[in-house]
Amino acid sequence: MGGFYVADKKTCEEFDMTMSKQQFYDLAGVPIRRIFEILAQEQGKTPDLDAMAARCKVRKEERVTRVSPARIETPVLESRPASRPGSL
Repeated sequence: MGGFYVADKKTCEEFDMTMSKQQFYDLAGVPIRRIFEILAQEQGKTPDLDAMAARCKVRKEERVTRVSPARIETPVLESRPASRPGSL
């Protein structure tokens, strides 16, 4: 969710609005255009909501392409002397 919060917050700032982390979590699951509409009403702003939603989508896509895949490492097992057949 961190990447989404950053994109949403930066988009709000770009359109002279604010979004707190609490608002972000309170509005989880709401479509982004509606989130911006709610925030705009609360803040007395009249931004282009479609432009905001489009800009936010671009920000999220840019963020996803910058994130590198997680490095997967295989643990190294300690070597043990081979056991003899029939022994535990």
